[in-house]
Amino acid sequence: VFKIKAVQLAGKLLPAFNTPTGIPWAMVNLKSGVGRNWGWASAGSSILAEFGTLHMEFVHLSYLTGDPVYYNKVMHIRKLLQKMDRPNGLYPNYLNPRTGRWGQHHTSVGGLGDSFYEYLLKAWLMSDKMDTEARKMYDDAIELITNKGMIGFLSCWANALFSL
Repeated sequence: VFKIKAVQLAGKLLPAFNTPTGIPWAMVNLKSGVGRNWGWASAGSSILAEFGTLHMEFVHLSYLTGDPVYYNKVMHIRKLLQKMDRPNGLYPNYLNPRTGRWGQHHTSVGGLGDSFYEYLLKAWLMSDKMDTEARKMYDDAIELITNKGMIGFLSCWANALFSL
């Protein structure tokens, strides 16, 4: 029953990805399928931490159902991000789903950005350590964070790191 409900909900969320770039809207009307972003988000952008956290759920749903549509949606996001310029070496917090450009160049390992990086590590762990692409993206970010002196942030992930 939970798998059926998850598929139903995911079906209602899929219209959020109907943007020129495939970057999903932050919100979608579950009845009409119309998506939009928060009014306060930079230049109508989607938020890195929000669309980054869809990764685990959608990959796992594809695994459970055998339907690659969910996996393909989130892998498209990953491929797009990897091709983009990363000011300061990290991914900025805001990405415009219409233009595919960063809403601004502010990066953060706190609110608006943290979950994206955290879920890269979790994706690697959930894949039985086979998703080496997620691990590399995570390792690259951690190296930059460490080099920039953001050590306090690393303590948030200490438990996850010790499980490696």
